[in-house]
Parts: sequence; structure tokens; C-alpha cells
Amino acid sequence: RFAVRARNLRGWGPITKWSQPIRTAPSAPGPPGLPRPMPERTARSLAVEWDPPESDAPLTEYEVWCGRVAASDLRAEIPSGGRRTRTTRTQMKFTGLAPTTQYVFRVRAQNFSGWSPWSSASEAVSTSDVCSLDDIKCAVM
Repeated sequence: RFAVRARNLRGWGPITKWSQPIRTAPSAPGPPGLPRPMPERTARSLAVEWDPPESDAPLTEYEVWCGRVAASDLRAEIPSGGRRTRTTRTQMKFTGLAPTTQYVFRVRAQNFSGWSPWSSASEAVSTSDVCSLDDIKCAVM
């Protein structure tokens, strides 16, 4: 709450009535937790999960980045190359990946004030050499 009054050469004017309470805008969220590989893994897919960040406002979505280890600059502030996908959940499954290839993941969160910084890169995780039924269906069709 606040009140205002002005001053000129003649002195101070009357003070206004107190304002209604106001709130400042929330800040952007902090970075989400480090993405962790989930057990679900095939020759063409990997799944990760992460913990939500601290946030002054409700989170609206996450953006998840997936990139090959060999082609990724893991120290970059903003990941480049790879694939980005958005979700409202704290887990994501990437499909259409290369068999027996190592990937890393990063994630960031959004609230009404903006995007968080990107998380650190996950540990490298490799797709397997075993195709799932869905992998086989995609390859045949």
C-alpha cells in the first residue's frame, strides 16, 4: 500500500488516501532439477524425468532438449542442435532416436513471468539395441 503527496514552493500538499494493496510480478522460475533417465528405453526411444523448480507463480510448461553427446556443447547456456519438445508434465519420452547412441537432456520451465535458465545436462544415456514393437511398426510403415 502507498500514499502520495506533492511539494512545491508553497510547501507540502495534502496526502492522498492509502492505495489498495498491490503485488509485484512474480519472478521467472529457477532451473528445474537435473533430468534423470527412466527405465523405459528401446533402440529408438529414451524417457527422462525431472523435479520442478522453485517458482513464485504456477508453472505453465516445460521445454525439453535432447541432443547427441558427440554433437552437443554441454557447457553452452542455451543448447543448440538436437530436438526440443514442450510438455506440461515432469517427464518426457523422445522417439525416433538412433539405436545404440548416447544422448543428453536439458530442461527449462516457464511461468507467467518467463522462462527459467536451462538445467544442467543429464548424464549421458544410450538407446539400446533392442527394438520395441512400436519401433518395428514405425520402421515397416
